[in-house]
Amino acid sequence: MSCWMITGAGRGIGLGIAKKILGRGDDVIALVRDPLKCDALRAIEGARTRLKLLAADVADAASLSAARAALSQERIDVLVNNAGIYRDRGRGILTADLDAFAETMMVNTVAPLRVLQNFAPLMGKGGQVSKVATISSAMGSFQRGDGQFSYRASKAGINKAIQSVAAELLQENIIAFVMHPGWVRTDMGGAGADISVEQSATGIIRTIDSAGCEAAGTFLNYDGTTIPW
Repeated sequence: MSCWMITGAGRGIGLGIAKKILGRGDDVIALVRDPLKCDALRAIEGARTRLKLLAADVADAASLSAARAALSQERIDVLVNNAGIYRDRGRGILTADLDAFAETMMVNTVAPLRVLQNFAPLMGKGGQVSKVATISSAMGSFQRGDGQFSYRASKAGINKAIQSVAAELLQENIIAFVMHPGWVRTDMGGAGADISVEQSATGIIRTIDSAGCEAAGTFLNYDGTTIPW
């Protein structure tokens, strides 16, 4: 039995991962901004004791500190850094809302690192290996296209940050890597996306389960293949 912490677990890919992990009998700590708005998770919480639903805004330092204090006795085996936003779609630099750009960088680049700082002390305990999978996007690869510069920049930023700290975390028995979840049919991905939440969540979990030390600092697709930086 293992314990997974999932940020942004109230909907979309995060919810899909949480359901599957609970379905196989593992524990889930679900971090969401407002538990009262997470009907799907609250229904599961009422039926299964293996789910802990906790309010936390990943972009707010005080909120994360409070969540960390509430979980001080927990052991986390897998952290899925999933929470993210996609603002200012379709605008070029000359018309972009740079406040929206700053918000995107805060949530998609800085917040996952803030989550890691808070909860890494609960990982790698007793010599056991833990894993951090940060959900990024192939849009952050320098090999991929143009446009949507705010989102791309935020994902490129978290990619490089995780790549840069992976060796340090490995010394603490934490394997850290970034993942592309696929183009998924969610509110963010849209109805015309390539794959379902079910397909993405299944692949992400399988890839995390099979990841060893060689995965530290890598950029993996949901199907386990490597994506160019």
